[in-house]
Amino acid sequence: MIIQTMPYPAAAEDYANLLVYPLTYDETDKDGAYALTRSGGMAITPSGFEADGFQNRLKTTSLPAWLASSTNALSVNLRAKVWANTRHTTRDVLLSIGNDDATANPKLEIGIFDDDEMRNTPVFGLRTYNGSITTRYFGIANWRYGLRWPTVGLTANGETVRPQGLLFLDSDTILVSGHYNDTESRVYKIDLTDGTVLGSFTFGLSTYRHVAAWARRANGEVWCVDYETDDALEIDLDASFASGTAVINTTWNLSNLGTNVLTGIEFVTVSGTEYVLIALYIGSSTTWLYVIPTTQIADGATFAIANRHKRFVLGRQCQGITLRQSDGLLYLSHNTNSTSANTCPIDVANISAAITSTPDGGTLAILRTHQGPSQYPEDIKFHPTTNECWVGTEGRDAVIDNEGFLAYWRSPLTDNKPVERDIRIDYDGAGNWEFWLDGLFFDDLNGVSPTIMPGQISIGGPPAASAGWANGFALASIRSVAMKDSTFSAAELAALEAGTYEPNTLTAYNVTITNPGAESGTTGWTSESGGLSTRTSNPDPRYEEGVANTAYFFGGPNAATVARQRFSIATATGLSTGEIDSKIASGDLWATARWWQTNFDETADPGTMGIRYLNGTPTTLATNYGAVTFLGMNQYWMRRSLSAAANSGSRNIDILHRMDRTSGTNNDSYHDDVTLTIYAR
Repeated sequence: MIIQTMPYPAAAEDYANLLVYPLTYDETDKDGAYALTRSGGMAITPSGFEADGFQNRLKTTSLPAWLASSTNALSVNLRAKVWANTRHTTRDVLLSIGNDDATANPKLEIGIFDDDEMRNTPVFGLRTYNGSITTRYFGIANWRYGLRWPTVGLTANGETVRPQGLLFLDSDTILVSGHYNDTESRVYKIDLTDGTVLGSFTFGLSTYRHVAAWARRANGEVWCVDYETDDALEIDLDASFASGTAVINTTWNLSNLGTNVLTGIEFVTVSGTEYVLIALYIGSSTTWLYVIPTTQIADGATFAIANRHKRFVLGRQCQGITLRQSDGLLYLSHNTNSTSANTCPIDVANISAAITSTPDGGTLAILRTHQGPSQYPEDIKFHPTTNECWVGTEGRDAVIDNEGFLAYWRSPLTDNKPVERDIRIDYDGAGNWEFWLDGLFFDDLNGVSPTIMPGQISIGGPPAASAGWANGFALASIRSVAMKDSTFSAAELAALEAGTYEPNTLTAYNVTITNPGAESGTTGWTSESGGLSTRTSNPDPRYEEGVANTAYFFGGPNAATVARQRFSIATATGLSTGEIDSKIASGDLWATARWWQTNFDETADPGTMGIRYLNGTPTTLATNYGAVTFLGMNQYWMRRSLSAAANSGSRNIDILHRMDRTSGTNNDSYHDDVTLTIYAR
């Protein structure tokens, strides 16, 4: 689903200067004219260049003349997945076009930046230099841009819209509502396939001026809650869109729950009884989720708190709630769930179990928490066919601080499986910029003319940085990196998305590892030193949706642990020995190990994994380890990778655990969910 809210510029020309690095087969551009030089291992995969966060970088100082200019127009497009859902360093480089020195001052840089407003979460952004660095933030890495608030309704009554509620009418049509600083609430119906506004209506200027959230009952009724009046309203949508004014069938007063507190509504049926769930926004005292039998709903009535079924204590400042049909769980969008600064959590709870078993007045148990799309998230819903979570935002780190954040974002909420993001930047050479995210116009920037004459292109890390976890190397997969001296045409953008600028196909052989995630103890692994062991808590096994993950590996009570599994390259790939030797000789056979890693306290017991190549005897030809300096973040799982080219004469390959104890009794380097892939051209 791609929403195009602005047309492609008419000036886009297919025949203008264009430089494209597909990065899905080799390390050169589509025309073979500007090859990149590698730092680190051979890390090309069918999904793109795999930057490892430590040293992997591709770079060239040979630039076409049109690109080595501070004044020329420049459009850039790339696709990236970030393999971390917390910040890796203060600035990780995805693409740098600029100075080839320690300053790395860019004409244009796309990176993963330290945005203090997003609480250590990886955030995409732009940097450019015109005497000082200008930074523009593009949002959290795992939230795609879903819908910018329609331009026709951006302002009203001298106020800027605050996006609030949303409701999917079908897979291609969305209802969105916003208020204009409590002067009016408006509702728009939008076609998601092209961004067309299909209809709108208003609640008027005298009441219901802060409609906060929407829900649909099993019987088809559509309801919303209003923060200003503390009323729940049943709306006739067809009549409302036809007349342009809200047609209200039922008004149910909930003012006994508090004043200016209604922000979430949902319906759920448990054991044959239908309930309406009402979530409150309270900033400094106990916040409640009310569970009320729908038999209590009556037009013109005022609900009495004593008539509830139950109520549960919530995290504070709840902004919206929704039931996800695929798992039956309740998802709750918050600004924060404590008295601290906004952390924008999306909490997940088993509401059916709570209604059945949690006592009235008890705390709603939270199963897990995801990161919301900004500091100011609003209502929350799931798309009926893609199952993506959609959340509205009314700003980045302040209300209406950035028009691009007056929007709705979408995410699968699979924190350990990153989503690929599409980032496009158009600079016109005269100080004017346009930013596009995931095929949609996001925002612009005017009056900023870069002064840098580029001397390099770097992908995956700063141009002059040495290897190191804190030196700006990205943990990301990057592909379809394109640069042009005018805006991209529709055909070029389609080719970049499809990957058709690379005519060749890289073959991937996924090696079958026995017991890759410690779910069967240490079965399949041979300890060469120390002794591989497993554990199940402190920290918890990493969460991945749909995966039963109950254990992970660690080094046991040993000073040093190394353990392996061994595989025949011919058996794993189906290649003959002659084909293997030929591909090794031409540099066309390599392997990548991937795993998740953390440790106990972030100060001791580093670890890594390795790739060992052996001949047919088998005698070791070479052993390659990832950086052993890695400690990770305190009990936070981070995905790592290591790539290594096969050595001449290789017939076997080992994948290796390595854990080094530097303090205490236990060797607290923790590994989980190991994979090994052999690549061949």
